[in-house]
Amino acid sequence: MGPVAHLAVDAVAAGVAPGTDFSDPGVADATTTVVTAVTGYGVHRMQVPTLTETTAGDPDLTAVQRAARKRLTDFIQRVGRLPTSDRLPKPEPYRSDSRRRWPGRTPRPTKPWRAPPGAPMARACTA
Repeated sequence: MGPVAHLAVDAVAAGVAPGTDFSDPGVADATTTVVTAVTGYGVHRMQVPTLTETTAGDPDLTAVQRAARKRLTDFIQRVGRLPTSDRLPKPEPYRSDSRRRWPGRTPRPTKPWRAPPGAPMARACTA
């Protein structure tokens, strides 16, 4: 078995397969890690929310879910240490373009929002 086939087997062993429960601890504004493994049985793609943001003792996760997340994290770290081609760019963290200034455009000044006079700031909801 070649090195690529070993990676696919290791990915499935790390939980990149249907039925693995990684859970979703519900951390707001957290990243989602996507891992794809192509095997003889097809393409397996796992999307794991908050993989890097949760801690080992997170109370929102069961012991089985924490173990699954640990296996996947270890696999990702092992893959990250593999030698790569010198022709490929080095990985960089994602940077949002939302604050980038576009050439030729002047940003609009920001103004604080004010409610119209007499407008209620909040309404109570009743069932």
